Amino acid sequence: PVIDSKTYKLISWLKMIVPYEVNDKNYLVAANSMMTRNVDTGVKVLREKIEAKFSRTEQELYNRLVPQALGGYNTNPSYDTMKKATELCYDVCDTEMISQTMSNLDLGVMLVTKDIKHQKRMYEKLLKRGVKKKDIYMLESGKSIVLTDETVKKAGVDYKVVIVPIKRAEGYTLTRLSVQITSVYPSNQATRTQIEGRINRIGQNADQVKYIT
Repeated sequence: PVIDSKTYKLISWLKMIVPYEVNDKNYLVAANSMMTRNVDTGVKVLREKIEAKFSRTEQELYNRLVPQALGGYNTNPSYDTMKKATELCYDVCDTEMISQTMSNLDLGVMLVTKDIKHQKRMYEKLLKRGVKKKDIYMLESGKSIVLTDETVKKAGVDYKVVIVPIKRAEGYTLTRLSVQITSVYPSNQATRTQIEGRINRIGQNADQVKYIT
């Protein structure tokens, strides 16, 4: 991903994909996050990409915020207007993600969020849609979970939705669930592969898993 020998140019990109400060002393450590290894578990994988649609009001607001190159007519775009446009896009995606979650509740859903703040917001949205608190698990910092058919049978504790920030990609198992719903977040491929592996791993008893973006 560099065009000359000045590999430190990677730093600005690597800062977006690792949860620690990146500098000229440790950027090669951060570069390890670009590496990944795939394992075939034998489970059939379905992938679905869904475009979240603007309402007429949302489309008009978006057009006012962004420049012509992005479909709008703002002749003086700024960091603030672009930030507002990005937030609007995420809000529209949130609505679609909640809709898809409600449609797949019976299969068990791993809902992947942008960050902790987004995680809490999606939790509140699910409650408003009628999902019970006891059916939702929030994977928070310092916590872990092993949710499999076996643990449910043994302990009697089950969840229909587990909400996880994108950077919490390792150290837990969710093979009880067979659907993962996410949006497009700043992340690296290794993280995305790891997060998908929370439901597609040894112990997944469903014939297929579905990834909805």
